[in-house]
Amino acid sequence: AAAYQGNHSAISRLGSLHYYGIGTPLNESLAIHWIEKAARNGKAVDLFKFGKCFEYGIGTDIDLHKMNKMI
Repeated sequence: AAAYQGNHSAISRLGSLHYYGIGTPLNESLAIHWIEKAARNGKAVDLFKFGKCFEYGIGTDIDLHKMNKMI
């Protein structure tokens, strides 16, 4: 509920849970959705995770140019 209310920490955690499949089935679409929302706040760890999605094609196509912008 906190992530849906805009809590940055909850948004970041929810992205990670879906990214790693912790407590929920791994879901790449939801992972990139929440990781992108978290990255918009500019925290380095979230930008790094968002870049990794582009590097490995998690929830998106592999795009090394976008990856380099994020990392």
